[in-house]
Amino acid sequence: MARDIVAYLLQTELVRSGAAIGAIFEFAGRVVERMSMDERATLTNMVAEMGGFSGIVAPDETTLAFLRERRGIDITLEPWMRSDPGATYRDVLRVDCSALQPMVAKPGDPATRCRLQTSIIR
Repeated sequence: MARDIVAYLLQTELVRSGAAIGAIFEFAGRVVERMSMDERATLTNMVAEMGGFSGIVAPDETTLAFLRERRGIDITLEPWMRSDPGATYRDVLRVDCSALQPMVAKPGDPATRCRLQTSIIR
């Protein structure tokens, strides 16, 4: 799921033109909110594939559960832990995740992707 989003972003003109180099990506929306922490980590770690500096996802209950269960840390969400209301961004990329297809990277460049063909062997 996260890899398919990044595969899509790698094909956008913004990323292909180099405009993502050094950028900080903030991922948000229903799909991101439903991701596990492992998927969110994949999404933010793959920002480097786009030339970005860092990727972030606003903390939520999923984040708190992860911190409690896997790190032994118990914190409370604070209002400052989110983007400012009305924040302006250099660019906004919207992805229709319902239209994404599973993809795999071809060797040599993560931007060269192909659709994943699946078969069931019985």
